[in-house]
Amino acid sequence: MNREIEIKPKVFISYSWTTAELKEWVVMLAQRLRGTGVDVVLDVWDLKKGHDKYEFMEQSVTDPAITKVLMILDKGYAKKADDRTGGVGTETQIISPSIYGEVRQEKFIPVVYERDEKGEVYSPAFLRSRVYADLSDEATFEENFEELIRAIIDKPSQKKPPLGKLPSYLLDDQQVSSKTGNLLLRFDHILRNKPKQIDPSIQEFLDEFLTIFPSLAFQVSDSDTSYPVVGKQIIDVLEGYASQKDEFVQFFDKLFRSGESFDTDLLIHFFEQANDFKDKVKYRYEAEVEQYKFVINELFLSLAALAIKYKIYQLLGDLIHSKYAVQVFTGRRVKQTFVLFYQNIETIETYYKQLKGRDSISATADLLISRIAPPLTRELLVEADLTCYYVSELENIHNSDSTRDHWFPILYIYKENHQPELIINLTSARHFERVKPLFTVSTADELKSKISLYESENKDAYPINYGRTHILMLHKLINADSVATER
Repeated sequence: MNREIEIKPKVFISYSWTTAELKEWVVMLAQRLRGTGVDVVLDVWDLKKGHDKYEFMEQSVTDPAITKVLMILDKGYAKKADDRTGGVGTETQIISPSIYGEVRQEKFIPVVYERDEKGEVYSPAFLRSRVYADLSDEATFEENFEELIRAIIDKPSQKKPPLGKLPSYLLDDQQVSSKTGNLLLRFDHILRNKPKQIDPSIQEFLDEFLTIFPSLAFQVSDSDTSYPVVGKQIIDVLEGYASQKDEFVQFFDKLFRSGESFDTDLLIHFFEQANDFKDKVKYRYEAEVEQYKFVINELFLSLAALAIKYKIYQLLGDLIHSKYAVQVFTGRRVKQTFVLFYQNIETIETYYKQLKGRDSISATADLLISRIAPPLTRELLVEADLTCYYVSELENIHNSDSTRDHWFPILYIYKENHQPELIINLTSARHFERVKPLFTVSTADELKSKISLYESENKDAYPINYGRTHILMLHKLINADSVATER
């Protein structure tokens, strides 16, 4: 209520009585303005018999209660203003000194009623440099009318953002700048206006993001290789990189939310390059590359969580089922599964226990959870971790020559009922149709067969203990015969 009292817009409409049609249009415009809370001074309403029309015009233009003056531009208005004839000519003589002399020039708003045969605005000389409101086209009238209202009440749709701080890298020669934040800001415009530039923009962002990796490097001192000291070094590196990780998540949240298609191979190649960087780092102690392992795992889980958030199950399936070309110690490149990106960092585990006194089942999991920032949530990240585990179990996705042979859901303990929604909701036929690309099946019967086979092969297997609980077997979560049996 207080805001309505504060804003009391009042306008005077200056126009030429060129045609009866124009006069009717001006009255319609005035009615629309009053209907939206803008008071209007208009000659047909306010100029009474016996009034001095020239005094009425001057008073209306100079009255401080008039917050805006709308000048309706048509051929007749432009001619009379330039020739200084008629009422328009008189108003022009009053208005033009104000336009050239007043500090608050935004009081005067030209409004285009018609254009000439070339599409040019009929504008008197003294208004040709002014920004106008265009109501000449019925197709855009409503949109531009709203912009006019905003101009009248000084509430533009595009507001100047608050002034930020100068980037620290400009003030400190020791810091290195990343362009990812600027690319993130630019991406909104590309998504709205340049869909053909989406893939090049993704590539540019990912290339720039990879340049951050060298700044994550650190060296373990030979004089102190204890877990507490080295663990703190890793934590400090990860904390310093947190804002850039958040930019990564925000970038792909924008992309996934937009619904625009893009080349999934850009992501596959990014993880290949990230893993290559880790493997090419020259290190003396294993801990000197553990931050890279954590980062790659965190980024992969973040993308999987975003894919679940926006129900892009084809993409999630591509991330899980694709083979990643990585370089092994012999120098040759081999194809490995996404399980390569699962990590549980021993140095972080020991650091939490010895230095911080943290009694956690998995310090790596604890750290992943503590670093979650919007637009991600704990529920999404845990769901992604569990989904990766159960899909890899069902599809027998592993790396036989990797020390990390299977994907282990270290975030399992952070879900109260330990049951991923994506799996248990497979009883719904609608849900199945959405998620079936994730299981590389076309029909519910195919998925039923896969689950039945998994159950027969694992009927004597013991569930994995994790803390005070155990990880449920897949067939305990979803009965094969119940797949797609409900709406």
